[in-house]
Amino acid sequence: MRLLLKQPTPILVFNPLKRLIAVFNSLNGTASALGITPQSVHYVCSGKCITCNGLYFRQLKDGVTITFEDLGKLKLQDYDKLCGIERKYYKTGKITRKGMKYNKH
Repeated sequence: MRLLLKQPTPILVFNPLKRLIAVFNSLNGTASALGITPQSVHYVCSGKCITCNGLYFRQLKDGVTITFEDLGKLKLQDYDKLCGIERKYYKTGKITRKGMKYNKH
């Protein structure tokens, strides 16, 4: 029997100003580094929630390359547009650092 392991998907982290601030190797690595649950990161990546602790998370899409020059410059809206994703965003002043902001469909 051959066991195939799925390669981790890098996670992009955007701050409340919607700028790229970090890239982690995996969902679990992101959660561990930020002191949140992997499920919270997954909910934001999948669109079930808008933010967690004031941060936006996105999975790095295949074929998209992120460089050090993108840190602090790449805007969340531009990344979503590049990936063909439509999501809701909060105005900067509306985000709190506590808890998750759910996406009400």
